Amino acid sequence: MPKSKWVIFEVQGSAPIAMPEAWNQIYTEWIPSNGYEVADIPAIEAYTDPDSYKDDSSNQIWLAVK
Repeated sequence: MPKSKWVIFEVQGSAPIAMPEAWNQIYTEWIPSNGYEVADIPAIEAYTDPDSYKDDSSNQIWLAVK
């Protein structure tokens, strides 16, 4: 895998709702407002909470940037 910088986004809330909302915010707000481009490396959705469906679930999105 090529070297890359990774941006890690903390995602709070029930995963079926919070993850799509986070992706939308990343692509409509975060990426356009920063000098980074998305690298050609698959992103990672890290479901770190044992119960990602609960309202206060905490998970992550890892996005490779260049």
